[in-house]
Amino acid sequence: MRRQHLAALERQPLNNSFRDINNWPPAFIGPASALLMLTTAGVPACVFAGSLCDVNDCKTTELWMNGASQDYLNYFTRINGYHVGTQEHQKYVDKKVKPVLGIGEAYIALSADEVDEFECIGNGYVNLDDRSEVYPGRCRYEAGALSTLKNGVFVNRTPFGGVINSGGIEIRLKMEKNDASISFDELFKRGAWPAIWLMSPAIDDTFRIDGASFEAKGLWPEAMELDILEFINGGWTANTPLIGSIHYGYLANETQTSWNYINNVGDYDRPLPAGLYPQAEPENWHNYGFTWNQVNTTDALHKTRTYTLNWYYDGKQYQSLSIARTEDYSSEESTTYSAERTVGGQPTEIWCTSSSARCCTLESARCNIDVERDLPKSEAEVMFQALELGMSQGYYLNMNFAAGGAGIGVYDPVIGGFPPPAFGSAEMQVSHVSRYTFGSARKGMGRPKSVPLMSKSIVALLIVWLGFIGLRHRSRARLK
Repeated sequence: MRRQHLAALERQPLNNSFRDINNWPPAFIGPASALLMLTTAGVPACVFAGSLCDVNDCKTTELWMNGASQDYLNYFTRINGYHVGTQEHQKYVDKKVKPVLGIGEAYIALSADEVDEFECIGNGYVNLDDRSEVYPGRCRYEAGALSTLKNGVFVNRTPFGGVINSGGIEIRLKMEKNDASISFDELFKRGAWPAIWLMSPAIDDTFRIDGASFEAKGLWPEAMELDILEFINGGWTANTPLIGSIHYGYLANETQTSWNYINNVGDYDRPLPAGLYPQAEPENWHNYGFTWNQVNTTDALHKTRTYTLNWYYDGKQYQSLSIARTEDYSSEESTTYSAERTVGGQPTEIWCTSSSARCCTLESARCNIDVERDLPKSEAEVMFQALELGMSQGYYLNMNFAAGGAGIGVYDPVIGGFPPPAFGSAEMQVSHVSRYTFGSARKGMGRPKSVPLMSKSIVALLIVWLGFIGLRHRSRARLK
């Protein structure tokens, strides 16, 4: 397992906004975490709430990142290289990922900073006939990115490689910008593009690492891409939305995929009501969660596998997607697929999005590429197969702060992407990343039936207090 060491830790003074409960560090785990928070942050961890564990039975917790520790490098690799294919205007460099400590708060900062323009492949185009070759473009930013792939860490695998069929990942973060004259909405319109997302090693690696040879795998998005969080402002929503989405497809010919995407905001020409999903509040600390659950059921005539994906904001679910395959032993139509989605608790139609002209299924009948296979019958069929492929090989976690690119082109094809980025400098600040495994799913908004977090933290406080009293008693006894 790769482990890197940082030369020094930076310190900065306490931010006054930390007095707001929304800015307090998260209490994701039990007594040990509470004691750590109490001794290093001076803030009672038990006060914090708003986790996906409020509504799921979190049996185990693995802390992948704690901003106060360098142990995150056991799970994440700092990227030196590029993400190609979306014409981003930055190179990822490890110096743009650094820990920041202060009295009461600690986080890992992923920054994006404007520099003199340079030649780069990040803003280039991939040769579809030979994907190892990328025609270069010009970049004007350096930025930070982290990935768990090279560490062999996958969200739906145990440390020993076992499959986790029911679990979740939760990230605690906020944003900062150096230009006080612009709003965060304007920052995102100008090309700031922070993202937290899951990819599968079944397809080409997310990042082209400096000095590493390219290994051709499957084409994006044959294995489904799962986006936990993106802040994107294409200008057609009143405010920047919190976006959670999927991208999925299949290999249509040797060099192209048929693909589609689904998110909680809809299309530029077919938006979903803004009241159904959260609006971004990037200036404050929030928890961004994602869960998956696989259930297999069998009876005398049917065998069904169902995947359920859920997106959370401070412990409240705002989007859910259920995808199923049923094998019917009594029918000539032996295998059927279905997909259902809710946004803000409301059932929402799934459609072939306006900006994707590659929805090559019998259901959508909208396809502008050559397909060298029988067309799938439905979007649900393509969705299921892409997710099944991804789950079978595992999903690794990426966190990156892109500058410009084709991010909003998927919402309005007339725009084609961000304008050249011009937002100065900004940071995505991540204080915690926690991976959970679940017991049985729970309904309602109460905490799991296991010992509540507050109770655990109170127990920890009592232990510390009793220990202190004991020390004082022994000291007085010696003096006598």
